[in-house]
Amino acid sequence: MPTFPKNERLRRTGDFSAVFREKKHIDGKNISLFVRKNRQSESRIGIVVSKRVGNAVQRNRIKRQLRESYRIHKYILEENMDVVLIAKPSIIKAGNRNINTEVLNLLQCIHQKM
Repeated sequence: MPTFPKNERLRRTGDFSAVFREKKHIDGKNISLFVRKNRQSESRIGIVVSKRVGNAVQRNRIKRQLRESYRIHKYILEENMDVVLIAKPSIIKAGNRNINTEVLNLLQCIHQKM
């Protein structure tokens, strides 16, 4: 069973494009977070980890860490939103605790801005 059911994931290119067009984002040290309000019943997440970040094993590990960090902290978002997390190449050197803290900080910043 996936961490998130299909209704909690961004799956289509158009969904990702809509979030990027909104241009509401915050850059962290290792992660960029883009956000857009949606009309769905729940918040949805999309994760982007490019090949510049590392090999397949490293990219998949980072995706798992980002999904878990978001799952733990998604309660911060009171409104239903589409969230895209983009991993920067520097994330490889970050530990699990640093990634978790950074996702928390980015979600809190977005919550305050919205």
